[in-house]
Amino acid sequence: MDYHAYTAPARVRALLVPLGSLTNDRFHELSQELSQAFEVRLVDVTPTRTQQFNPQGFPSGRVFYEFSTSLDNQESMFLHDFEPFRKTFVVIGITDQINSSIEDEIKQLKKIYKSSIVHCAVVFGEKQEQIGPTNSENVFHCTKQSTPETVMCDVTRQLLDELSSYISSYQHITLRSPGTLGSNDRAKPMTSTKSKRISSGSSIGLSLSSDLSSSKITIKTPTERRYARVKGRQAKILGNLLLLAGKYSDALNELTEAIVQLKAGNDHLWLGSALEAAGVCIFMLTYLGMSYQIPHALASVINSSSAASVISPSPTPTASPRSSIATTINGSSPAPVHANGSPNGSSTSRQSVELEKIPVEDLLYKIMSKVFHLYESSQNDSEDYVPNLVYCESILRFLRFMTVLNIGGGLNDQTRNHIVKGSAITLHNQNDAFEKSDILRLSQKIMTVQLKNMDVLSQTRIYTSMASLYGALGYERKKSFMLRTLFVSLRTHLNGERGTDIVGPIYDLEDVINTVLSTYGISLSTESDIKDAFSPKWMQLHKSIIKLCINVCQEIQDYKTVVALQSMLLTRYLDALTDNEQHRVFAEIQEVSHKHAVPTFYFDPFLLRGVYLVRPPNPPKKQTKTALINNKPANPVIYNPYTKTEAVEKNYLVKDELSEFLVVVQNPFAFPITINDIKIPNMDIFRNHFTVAPKSVQKIHILTKPLKDGHFEIESVTIRINDFTSQPFRIAKSQKVKHVKKLKEKQEQTTNILSAYMTNINSSNILDRVDTDTLTIDVIPAQPSLQVLNSPDPLMLLEGGTHRLSLILKNNSPVSVNALDFTVWDSTLDPLKKMLEDKSQPATEVYEFEYYLYKKSLKILSDFTEIEPFEEKTLELEVQGKRGVKQISLGIDYGHSEEGGDAFTRTLQVPITAIVHSSTDLADCDVVPLVQDISSDKYDIWEYVNKNSGAISDWCLFLLDIRNLWNKAMSIEVEYEGFKSSGFIVPMETKRLVLPIKRIELDYENLRPIPSLSGKQYVVPKISRAEDQYQREMFWYREEILKRIKGTWRAGGISGELELRAIRLAQKKLNVLKVDRVSIDIEVENSEKTGVHHLVKTGDFVTVDVKITNNSDRIIKGVIRNIPTANSFGPVERRLLFNGMLQQPLKKPLPPKESYTLQIGAVVLERGEYEWGVLLDEQDSDIQHVSRTPLRIRAL
Repeated sequence: MDYHAYTAPARVRALLVPLGSLTNDRFHELSQELSQAFEVRLVDVTPTRTQQFNPQGFPSGRVFYEFSTSLDNQESMFLHDFEPFRKTFVVIGITDQINSSIEDEIKQLKKIYKSSIVHCAVVFGEKQEQIGPTNSENVFHCTKQSTPETVMCDVTRQLLDELSSYISSYQHITLRSPGTLGSNDRAKPMTSTKSKRISSGSSIGLSLSSDLSSSKITIKTPTERRYARVKGRQAKILGNLLLLAGKYSDALNELTEAIVQLKAGNDHLWLGSALEAAGVCIFMLTYLGMSYQIPHALASVINSSSAASVISPSPTPTASPRSSIATTINGSSPAPVHANGSPNGSSTSRQSVELEKIPVEDLLYKIMSKVFHLYESSQNDSEDYVPNLVYCESILRFLRFMTVLNIGGGLNDQTRNHIVKGSAITLHNQNDAFEKSDILRLSQKIMTVQLKNMDVLSQTRIYTSMASLYGALGYERKKSFMLRTLFVSLRTHLNGERGTDIVGPIYDLEDVINTVLSTYGISLSTESDIKDAFSPKWMQLHKSIIKLCINVCQEIQDYKTVVALQSMLLTRYLDALTDNEQHRVFAEIQEVSHKHAVPTFYFDPFLLRGVYLVRPPNPPKKQTKTALINNKPANPVIYNPYTKTEAVEKNYLVKDELSEFLVVVQNPFAFPITINDIKIPNMDIFRNHFTVAPKSVQKIHILTKPLKDGHFEIESVTIRINDFTSQPFRIAKSQKVKHVKKLKEKQEQTTNILSAYMTNINSSNILDRVDTDTLTIDVIPAQPSLQVLNSPDPLMLLEGGTHRLSLILKNNSPVSVNALDFTVWDSTLDPLKKMLEDKSQPATEVYEFEYYLYKKSLKILSDFTEIEPFEEKTLELEVQGKRGVKQISLGIDYGHSEEGGDAFTRTLQVPITAIVHSSTDLADCDVVPLVQDISSDKYDIWEYVNKNSGAISDWCLFLLDIRNLWNKAMSIEVEYEGFKSSGFIVPMETKRLVLPIKRIELDYENLRPIPSLSGKQYVVPKISRAEDQYQREMFWYREEILKRIKGTWRAGGISGELELRAIRLAQKKLNVLKVDRVSIDIEVENSEKTGVHHLVKTGDFVTVDVKITNNSDRIIKGVIRNIPTANSFGPVERRLLFNGMLQQPLKKPLPPKESYTLQIGAVVLERGEYEWGVLLDEQDSDIQHVSRTPLRIRAL
């Protein structure tokens, strides 16, 4: 409610109260809806029974309501007969459901609020049917068909009817001044001289004499003067009520009559009040845009001055620059006109100011100047003097009027609407209205009044209104001084009420407290905004102001605000508090909170500095798609550089299993704090009591248990400090970095500082001040718990040997194990990985390292994949004798996964001590070609060779030298494609085994690169092409041998496999193993053969067949060169004759897999032994093909 609006005398005060079981929130909602209809046009109101307040007499009028939900005008009840607008005339009960007891409730309202004249109820509802029927004239329905405006029209009709009865009650009573009823305070001390009253009344710039002799009524006797006062006062009351009823023309006429009578009765107090009401009537008529004429009586009172005005265009500081008033009063206006308007229609010829031509704001200025003069003159009367409250509020109302015109650019539609309706107003830099100096001079009048004798509520309203005016004018220092004066006054006044036994706050000064804090710049939210944190502050001044506010709130027992202000001291002004002050403030907060049950929040929003998950000893891991499943490798991975992502190790927690968090908290204060409760979202916490030392940062370990599974982001933790209310705290990581400007920026200040501060504290609103952190955790469903009931004994093995053992596994949880996998580690893996880091190793050696890296030293024999809850199962294992192993670790990856869901596994490590000793060693190997056909069956080798098809040149002998490295004799056996060779070796001796192997046919010209078992791709060799070709041949021919060969050893009761990967093939060995791409066979037709020699007779003609076979995949072109030689000394041409040429080209290109036979006739002339070799030179190439077995001839 705006008590100091200029149009307050024209507003009807209405009290809104809830009826029935209406909730508080619903009541405020409906009250707001009804309050929108605060303006009622008289043309819309039904005519009344009486004529005096009939709305048809002035249909353009308005009735303005001032709604309130509390009755706070009890202190001014003695003024109700003097200023009726202070009275609450209407009481409206609000409900949303009608019942049979609504009439009783209205009667109850009449009993409670006896001074009001209208008691009614408004029922809100969607439709009339929902509300229900009623026949009462005091119950109004507000539906979609009947709006609040319609309801208020009906209420206004009742008000106008009751006003007729109300005014009739004043006809037979004597109206007395407020000073004789209950007010013993005066606006100023009594003065004895008239000059002092004139000087005092002219301080705002307008001096008017108290000479009222220009009135047409001449009264000389005391009886006549007393009669005029009674008649004038009754007319004034009627004029006030007509003003409230919106009949402004009638009100102006009645007030004019009152002015005449009161002037005649020399009643300064009531005359000033009537003049003020007349000024409001003039303004309301101006607001409605209606024409009016200044009554003669009013003009005579305003112009009753025998001296010229002190307002002049002079540049003195006290002079007003308003030339309009000065010019008019100084008589420089045009010829005067007669002002009519007295009750009897008479006129006067005396020269007067043409008030009709003066602007409305200037006219009101003149009227109010006379009002203030009359009020001050009344101080000489022992009974009819102006009370402090009336005097100050009258000045404040006009100050509000002057201020609105000053900041709004003069009297215009915008300012008129603001004054009457309270609508928004736009500030104007330039205006022709009242100057600030005029407003300041008038405001000083209030400071001359002894306000300390007023009730505290009236003092508060006056001081806050003054502060509001100064703030609107831009005088922030005056505003802050006024508010501080208010608090000092309140503190003094409330000390006298300390002994009263009152429960709860006496007064609600939250708005005033917020205004004080905002004025002194304490509105900066340093805990939530980095800009406010770096803004300059007057720490000691702010500290003293907050302490003053604390003292006042303690006196009025507003302990909620006390706690908020004390918390603000510790939050924002810790650096300005000594250690003793910190202890005292903290103790007071605890005492007030505990004694008066005030909800209190901890005052350091940056308490939480970090939340970390302590990694559990055996955390679950998410199983990837490329993981080994059932010990079988997945498909090979194709390298794609664009799909590479950074590996982020996630922290997975298991539902209903214990986990540990590390919480970092700070205590910047000089007193210790106790943490009584910590709550992490979706976690059950077991230990919740910690003490944090003063001025320290402490790490707290808490044990938790996840309550449900899912993905969670922990942004805040709920913590309870001491006995305060639990509140969330965000994780304050570090202070934001912001460039701070040296120039002070004008910032928008919040209006509700305490509420904003408490919101920042209890909701951890620190996002604009610090960088916060978020802890992301994933909680997976409940997982099984696997245990190994037995531990394996230490083992000693020979290389190549094996040993079986068993482990008993037990599932100790109610969750089944349906995801089971095994991983093996041994002591050779780390050295092998280190050797693989050497990039200079050839590809063949890298392959060997990788082979032994992936060769498992432990084999899983059992094939079960599931363990039921609380079930025991035996896992069968076989330890392999891998070279160099000293320690083996079996990793059991187990878990539980739903169908279609992710699988999470834990790893259970089972250490196995197994020392592997060397058993045998491949000392050397060699490959020997076979060139002579031996038809003996004496040896197994020749029997095996002769049994298998093919020429003797297709075979070769593979020689293996195997050494016994163990301390006992052992037998060995090697098998190659069905042929077995064995032997017995004593310790530290070497045994050679011979194996017949068939030459290996490979496309050695197009061999694949050496593969990588680790999946390396695009490995470019850094060696020459020839060396790369040799390594490929050596690797792939060796791989072919290793595929077909295997060996075993036995020493006593143990046995094992021979490690034959030490086979190395040099170039010479490779040449023996290879199957030629072009094979050349040489034979003599129809000749006998003994051993490797063909027998011919000297002088006989023989035919030599040379067969060329293309074993490659390409066409061959070339020249055949025959090269015969003799073993005895001498040229071969004299011993061997041949028919034709020894060098002949192939007659046609030789396709793949086809043969060509060349026949040459020859005669041996001398006995002896001869050799016939053949060479094929390919055309357009350096490649030569030589016959592997030459033709051997023995001539007889």
